Amino acid sequence: MVRGVMMAIRALVSLMALAGCGAARSPEVSSATKASGAGLIVWSASFVSPEVGWALGESPCSTGRCLALFKTSNAGSTWVRRTLPPFTSSPWFLTATIDFATPEDGWAYDSNESQPSGATGDQLFATHDGGRSWVSIRPRNLDKFGMSLEALAATKSHVWAVLFSRSTDDFVIAGSPVDENDWATVPLTLPLGAGPVTNFQIVLSGRNGWIIDNDRGVVGGAKLKAGRWSAWSPPCTRNYGDGKLASYAPDEVLVYCSQGEYVQSPLPAALFVSDRAGLTFRRLSASPPKNGEAVSSPMPGVIMFEAMEPVGAAIAGSFDNGKTWRTLAAFALFNRTNWSNWGPITFVSNTEGWAVTPAGSLLRTSNGGHTWSPTRFG
Repeated sequence: MVRGVMMAIRALVSLMALAGCGAARSPEVSSATKASGAGLIVWSASFVSPEVGWALGESPCSTGRCLALFKTSNAGSTWVRRTLPPFTSSPWFLTATIDFATPEDGWAYDSNESQPSGATGDQLFATHDGGRSWVSIRPRNLDKFGMSLEALAATKSHVWAVLFSRSTDDFVIAGSPVDENDWATVPLTLPLGAGPVTNFQIVLSGRNGWIIDNDRGVVGGAKLKAGRWSAWSPPCTRNYGDGKLASYAPDEVLVYCSQGEYVQSPLPAALFVSDRAGLTFRRLSASPPKNGEAVSSPMPGVIMFEAMEPVGAAIAGSFDNGKTWRTLAAFALFNRTNWSNWGPITFVSNTEGWAVTPAGSLLRTSNGGHTWSPTRFG
């Protein structure tokens, strides 16, 4: 019941946003629609090496703008069009996401939890040939319990997802080997908070992993060790806002706790680091951005954020463990809907990284984040 009210609130917010900008649902994409890479507005990108990656977004086509998927094998110098997942109806703006674990194995999903009533339901697809073909995934009849997809992440061996259960009003964790479509839940649930907008993040590193459960602040978490998930308490107390995770090694996890909201005594934003896989933490003597939306740490001492600025957004970085900060790249918000399309800052090595900006562009760094440049399509 609580979740139903929350979903109704989200639907109303989405309708107001769409009505305010005159936007409508993306045109449906058929096999006959030819989308060009030129002018691609990127919603999501995933790289498995410095050279190989995919970008999903909307691109000019014969009917206006259509959903399109492209792949690069040379670090973004050139892109080739790949087959789209067979969405039954095109996703609404900013909801489609891709995540690849290997050059062959990847997933695409469209979580419509914040979409108006009547939109397409949650959809999850898998590819095991690099995006040439896709199959629909129904994780062991989870749909019969009213499951909806909240977050997904994968390593080279296993893929994990968080799903909401309308039957029990909580969240479950489900997983599968990456090269199989054999999904099953684990014996652990995550709580539903009181706020109208839940937000999950899954971060995996080697055989370890972490999930953070945000709902107007951190309300729970989970930790993966040796293939088993257990309850985990992130260091963000109730007087902080939402938490964000990053990891550059299996035992190293960085937690960003945003500035507190909806509480009487809010705490300023803070950074915590653990070298014991999240068992214990120490707070960094740093002053991070108060409105960080995505955090990344490719190596010790290096921390990067996507953060709100007075006139737009920026990637802010520190190369001395948070002692000093500087703006590394600045960009406008997404100009078609004015929504913040925050994509993760993803590093595939200590030097090679990618970021999807709120303006719908894809940025690349080849020097550990010191400088960023836009990727060109077509």
